[in-house]
Amino acid sequence: MRALVMLLALFFTITLDSSCGSLASNVSCLKNEREALIKFKGNLIDEANRLRSWVGKDCCTWEGIGCSRRTGHVIKLDLRNQISGDFENFQMNELGGGISPLVDLKDLSYLDLSGNNLSGVDFLGSLKSLRYLNLSSSNLVGKVPHNLGNLSRLQYLDLNSNDLVGPIPNTLARLTSLTVLDLSFNHFNDTIKMPFFICNLSSLSVLKLHSNDHGFEGPLPSCMGNMTQLTVLDLCYNQFTGEIPNSMKNLYSLRIFDLSSNDFSGEIVSPLYGCIRTSLEELNLGVNSFTGQLPNYLGEFKNLERLLIDYNSFSGPLPSSLGRLSYLRELDASYNQLNGSIPVGLGQLSNLQFLDLYNNSLNGTIPVGLGQLSNLQSLDLSYNSLGGMVYEQHFTTLKSLKELRFTSNSLVINVSSQWVPPFQLQVLKMASCTLGPQFPPWLQTQRHVTELDMSNASISDIMPNWFEHMSSCIWILDISNNHMREKGERGREREKWAEEEEKKEEKKKTEEGGGGWTEKLGETQIKVMLSVLRLSSNKFDGPLSTLPSSTYTLDLSNNLFSGPIPMGNYSGIEFLALSNNHFSGVIPVSLCSAATTGIMDLSKNHLSGRIPRCLGNLGRLIVLDLSSNSLHGQIPNSLGFLQQLGYLHLRNNSFHGELPLSLQNLTSIRTLDLGENSFMGVIPPWIGDKLSGLVFLSLQSNNFYGSIPVQLCHLSALQLLNLAHNNITGDIPSCFQNFTAMVALEHANFMGSFGIGAAGDFYDPYDDKIDLTTKGREQEYTKILQYVTSIDLSANRITGEIPEGLTALLGLLNLNLSGNHLAGRIPEKIGRIPTGNQLQTLDDWSIYAGNDGLCGAPLTKSCPGDEPTDDGNRQVLVSEGNKKDDETELLWFCAGVGPGFVVGLLGFFCTLYFKRKWRHLYFQFVEDAYGRIFVAIVVRANRLRKKFHPQRQIGEE
Repeated sequence: MRALVMLLALFFTITLDSSCGSLASNVSCLKNEREALIKFKGNLIDEANRLRSWVGKDCCTWEGIGCSRRTGHVIKLDLRNQISGDFENFQMNELGGGISPLVDLKDLSYLDLSGNNLSGVDFLGSLKSLRYLNLSSSNLVGKVPHNLGNLSRLQYLDLNSNDLVGPIPNTLARLTSLTVLDLSFNHFNDTIKMPFFICNLSSLSVLKLHSNDHGFEGPLPSCMGNMTQLTVLDLCYNQFTGEIPNSMKNLYSLRIFDLSSNDFSGEIVSPLYGCIRTSLEELNLGVNSFTGQLPNYLGEFKNLERLLIDYNSFSGPLPSSLGRLSYLRELDASYNQLNGSIPVGLGQLSNLQFLDLYNNSLNGTIPVGLGQLSNLQSLDLSYNSLGGMVYEQHFTTLKSLKELRFTSNSLVINVSSQWVPPFQLQVLKMASCTLGPQFPPWLQTQRHVTELDMSNASISDIMPNWFEHMSSCIWILDISNNHMREKGERGREREKWAEEEEKKEEKKKTEEGGGGWTEKLGETQIKVMLSVLRLSSNKFDGPLSTLPSSTYTLDLSNNLFSGPIPMGNYSGIEFLALSNNHFSGVIPVSLCSAATTGIMDLSKNHLSGRIPRCLGNLGRLIVLDLSSNSLHGQIPNSLGFLQQLGYLHLRNNSFHGELPLSLQNLTSIRTLDLGENSFMGVIPPWIGDKLSGLVFLSLQSNNFYGSIPVQLCHLSALQLLNLAHNNITGDIPSCFQNFTAMVALEHANFMGSFGIGAAGDFYDPYDDKIDLTTKGREQEYTKILQYVTSIDLSANRITGEIPEGLTALLGLLNLNLSGNHLAGRIPEKIGRIPTGNQLQTLDDWSIYAGNDGLCGAPLTKSCPGDEPTDDGNRQVLVSEGNKKDDETELLWFCAGVGPGFVVGLLGFFCTLYFKRKWRHLYFQFVEDAYGRIFVAIVVRANRLRKKFHPQRQIGEE
């Protein structure tokens, strides 16, 4: 505010001595200055004819020209582009071309050419009378002219939003009268640290270095504490590091210019300067790399209105002194590492309008005092560790609140069913908070909500009738991961009315909304607005007739929807997830209109028929998942046109035939899962030659035959290879050691989860998934998929020896070669049966029988270097070299097992004591286990009795 006052003072200083239009009818401009302006106009491109008034001899009457009342000299030239908000009209209104030198305008003190498309500004250093210079958004390129340092009277310099490059010239240090300097939004480089000359500009009131491509680096110089006139300091979007210098506490010192007891004569040029307090009003340090704790002296900036420190690495608590910033309107500390509780004093900031503490580590409860902030418009406490109850008192006087975000905390919203909030929200995001089990009835009072996220909110209720009317304004809706359902036979409870009351009931339903909400998703009043719709992981059921045509994110996965996938216009959709429902019928051809779709997941349904060839027209498709359906036929050649496709899942269908050669064009593919089908033929060598980026390849449970092509060894990024349950013959290629992604123990280079599109804070995620059989169990891997490494060649007819190179794959977690015809010796590095606390429980020798290359306990075959040791009647094979290692390991084990057992046991019993449900489940488990063991003993004993005493049964005793 005070910065604005100072700018107005400068403006009045100039305009009090200038005149335009009719005010200067008795003033005639000088001939040489008029000719300079005419030449200036002649070099410009003026498509909008903005300078049409520049005719006649009296240039003081021309638009944008101001002349001195006393001398007639041109002192003001204001040709800024005043069009805003409409880019097309803004461009049409631009003045273009080069600027002819205005050296004849020696008294020019105000020059504003902002918002144009000009070049040739090197002459500006000769305009020694300039006090105001604005060239912002003028498409200037190149370096800042050094001669700007000659403008010793300059008070205002704005060069923001251009294409200026190179270092900032040190000559600007001579501009000691400068009060406003804005160099934001440029491409300055070769600037390792903030130019120290800026500290010499002790008169600066406004300093903006916002958003430079290469960014200012390093710590803030301590000399900035000497710039005690600063009211606005904007260093956002740079690369500053380190802590905030302690010297910056000097910026809250107040200075008052006392003009009383003087004998002024004539005009006071700047009367507004008389009582200006120079204390920081705006501090923007956002999007840098600042560290350390926030200094407590921030609370001394009494006039601070905006404090923006977002996207840094500040740690520690929020200073309690912030509660003294009575003028504060905006506080943004999001994306930091702040911890501790929210200061109670923030509830005293009566002028606060925006409070953003998103994504920190704040804990404790929300202070009730925040409910007294009557001017608060936006409150974001998402992604912290806040807990406890939120009551009606937290919202008592929040009458101005428009945006409320509590996502990803452990908050319980505890308000009465009759509560009527004092606010009308536009944005409500409470994902992962407890709102249920009832659908919040107070939402019925909110008539202007456009974004609603109540996902994972413990709601297990019927969708209320009134929600249909409320949702007509919503364009982002996420109520996923709840237990919501609809009324009746398809999820709607239709009441049985008497026939004579049927018309009356239909009228009532119309007034209340009636019918199922999802049934009406395609109706005009809903489909016009909805852009993001997430209903996944609920209990919505029944068929869908139509879907909102305006939606570009649609997630209905993990519900009970049935019937065919609706026909419709999918042209705008980017994310489509209908997986894990009961959809049936064929894949509708209308899906081929989804030209912008990046993710299409139709898996785990009852779809039948063939893959439509026209799906090959979806050139932006990244994920196509049709797994676990009843689809058949051959893979259409057209899928080879999907050159951006990264993830293709066709698993668990009835596809047959050979793999089409066109699939070799899928050079972006990372996951190819064709398992559990009826594909046949040899494994194509082009998989290894062309699909070099493959990470997961599964051809499991098909009819592939022939040998494993050595070209697969070219897949250095491969983490999973599953060729199990085919008719593969030949040897295991010795080059498998080239799978370098299986050599490393970490796999941070692979993204198992990614997303496309965004709408506000909403993101469209997709978790890649692979089914993998380990330890005899098939399991779907998603979140930890990036850590999975596996080779499964089981249940084939592979012959030959196990290649020695497999032992180089140190990161391999699963290797299954069972059910083949392997011969020869097992490599020494994997021939000994491993030992360890878990493996020693597998002491049944029959597990390892039939593999002549294996050795070591529990087999009686010793490994090279082992010596037999007699232990009673049982022969134990222990190598002398391992005995010392085992003894050392045993000592460490004994040292840790005792305390670990005690602590673990205490934790277990404490849990049983406090968790009644767990206690009941545990004793039920013990009882069941006891029953199973007893039955097993009886059965085993009975078998032994039958063997040795055929005529005698246990029951006889």
